[in-house]
Amino acid sequence: MFTKEQCDDIMKIINPTILHSHFVNKNYPRTLLQASDQYAGMNVTHVYDLMGMEKTKFLIMHLRRQDTTAKLLQIAMQSLQLECGSEKLFFNIDYSQYSPMVTQTWCTNLWEYYDARAIYMDLDLEIVAKPQRKHDRFIMDILVQRGTFTDKELIGINKVRQHLGLIMLSDVADLRGKRLLQTIKNGENRRGSKYTFAPQMPKKIGINGGSPKYVLFWKKNFRNNR
Repeated sequence: MFTKEQCDDIMKIINPTILHSHFVNKNYPRTLLQASDQYAGMNVTHVYDLMGMEKTKFLIMHLRRQDTTAKLLQIAMQSLQLECGSEKLFFNIDYSQYSPMVTQTWCTNLWEYYDARAIYMDLDLEIVAKPQRKHDRFIMDILVQRGTFTDKELIGINKVRQHLGLIMLSDVADLRGKRLLQTIKNGENRRGSKYTFAPQMPKKIGINGGSPKYVLFWKKNFRNNR
């Protein structure tokens, strides 16, 4: 799927041809060109919207059929949701804030379209993790909302988070929810997870092993969020 910028370039070639075929001046306002009949427009659909609508039809069609393609799409969406680490469906969160931390796929392209067009997607699928405790919060939502980390640091922190199999604060705190687990600070998770995260880095990420750069970002996270 093309990006919005690429689609804009395509429309710069298409629009003059459409206007010429209707005997309209080439400087005709592009807003009116794409407006509906209700606003006395020419009802020309942007290529970016055509692709977004067709991809949406494709997604909904297969999810209704629950065929093999639907299962593959659900796996892809579940994996992307785990990468985002958000309490909201990834389709409904800010693309510019979370997209640097995830793998670019067919689903992220559709997500970008929904974000650009302010479309809310409501899917009856259990791909979003549920809070494990009262007042539980999702780790990446907290860090993104704080706005104190760069994209590079968030990417590093998110890689360690996925490697350790963490999603919420309850995954990194003791049973009372009062203190952070020291093992988590050092890059080790002794608790299991029912979710399967994509491999992110070498098995050991402690002080003397693994990727020091990511560990430094991880430790900075705890230093700023006590």
